[in-house]
Amino acid sequence: KVWVACFPKSHVRARLEKSGKVGVITHISMSSSANPWRIFRDLFRLVVFVKREKIDVVNSHSSPDSRLAMLLKLVVPRVKFVRTRHVPVPIKSKLQCKIADEIVAVSFAVKKRLGFPCGEEAIVVYDAFGGGTKSNREKGKFIIRNISRYAEVKGLVFFAEALSRLKRILDFKADIVGRGNVEDNPVYRRLKKYSSKVVELRGYVEKINELYNADVVCLTSVGSEGSSRVAIEAVHFRVPVVCHDVGALYEIVRNGKTGFVVLPGEVEALKDRILFLWRHPAIRKRLSVNASRLKSLFSTGRLVEQYLRVYES
Repeated sequence: KVWVACFPKSHVRARLEKSGKVGVITHISMSSSANPWRIFRDLFRLVVFVKREKIDVVNSHSSPDSRLAMLLKLVVPRVKFVRTRHVPVPIKSKLQCKIADEIVAVSFAVKKRLGFPCGEEAIVVYDAFGGGTKSNREKGKFIIRNISRYAEVKGLVFFAEALSRLKRILDFKADIVGRGNVEDNPVYRRLKKYSSKVVELRGYVEKINELYNADVVCLTSVGSEGSSRVAIEAVHFRVPVVCHDVGALYEIVRNGKTGFVVLPGEVEALKDRILFLWRHPAIRKRLSVNASRLKSLFSTGRLVEQYLRVYES
């Protein structure tokens, strides 16, 4: 039996409940604040739940829930604590590393940067995507898409600026798809000056296959970026990616083979790579074929098999 803790209003909860295959927990806040009362309350609820349901393994992903899992391990030692690390920066809590039964990194870039005492113990299990069929794309237009939430760390202003330079050269259709396109978001407000000219500011899209009916997908993160879901999905849908060289993106977007990698903030380089793909449809097709050969690295079957090995050890 599998249980997933998630926020009450999340899309994840809606999908999981609809599937009927897993249980959903919503009474644990996983707050990022170090409020002692919240931590104690969540720990108490988690201990009660774990004992009642006879949970064997607790797998945590973010810092707040890893803090809870570490405390749970101290209270209920029989539980196996698996710590998943997505973002390639060192784990600051050495105690958390020592208490965890396994440290799972989602890429080799993350493993290299885990730092003492868990660098040598980290097991690499790449994120995965189950696959799907790309929907029919609009004919005639060259489509450029950035799939990111509207946050400073996603570097969307660099993307919009590259598009504004590109607009002087070619005719295309571009959009940004993701949460956060609301007026009280300063990033969204900054992007609005580009919206009527070069890019459509769209919100959340439920159907993943519709996102990849594009000629090129851009990822312009400027901070930490772990095993990017968007990059992995692009591999499955055989869409070339142009991205910033941050975090673990270079492991998924193979420069010159499945897409192009440029330095963060290099707007002119970003523009040039998109333009290059427009000018060379044969190379776009070659990158697409190369991407399909990488699919097995990020398959759901492989991920499940590797996690079962972790849980069973």
